[in-house]
Amino acid sequence: MPIATSNSIVSLINEHLQTVVAIRRVLHAHPQILFTTECTSKLIQYELTQLALAFVDIYAGTALQHHPESANLKGTARTLNMDTRATTKARFFELVKSTAKTMGCRAQITWNDGYPVTNNDPAEACQMTQTHQQPALTTKPKLVAETSMGGEDFSYYSPAMPARFYLIGLNESDSKPYPELYTPTFDFNDKAIGIGMEMMYLLALS
Repeated sequence: MPIATSNSIVSLINEHLQTVVAIRRVLHAHPQILFTTECTSKLIQYELTQLALAFVDIYAGTALQHHPESANLKGTARTLNMDTRATTKARFFELVKSTAKTMGCRAQITWNDGYPVTNNDPAEACQMTQTHQQPALTTKPKLVAETSMGGEDFSYYSPAMPARFYLIGLNESDSKPYPELYTPTFDFNDKAIGIGMEMMYLLALS
């Protein structure tokens, strides 16, 4: 890892200074006392999410006004390419270990690399684009411009062979929201099965 110079450190400080100042102002504008830190927790959660670090569980016991001997933190770190993932992992280990040492604690990290990044092969994606423009396709697809941090079981294929991924929507309305996945009100729209079969058929013929 390259050694940071004084100029690069100053540059990094200037790059992130306004963000840190804005966070400090929000915290001071919403002072909270012990056990009523909802605003602070939400702000921290939001900032971690912006860094692709999402802590989903923090447990340090249930007793009030005590200093626990240990605490467990669980979460996810998601990136859009493998190089960034490797850098994130290395920096995470460095920061956790150095913070624990500074506070006179010990830190034990269990890291599960999890799913690979879901990538579309350029040639396969081009074929997909040409296929969805065919007049024979009854439902016209839309290109998804935004990247997604969602995990995908089939992403294990893409490092081994050319792969293409596409989404089949369930909402037939452009104005009404549809229940999100993993919510109590979610229900699968069976009409999507026919659309998927049609797309697979045209891709096989192309």
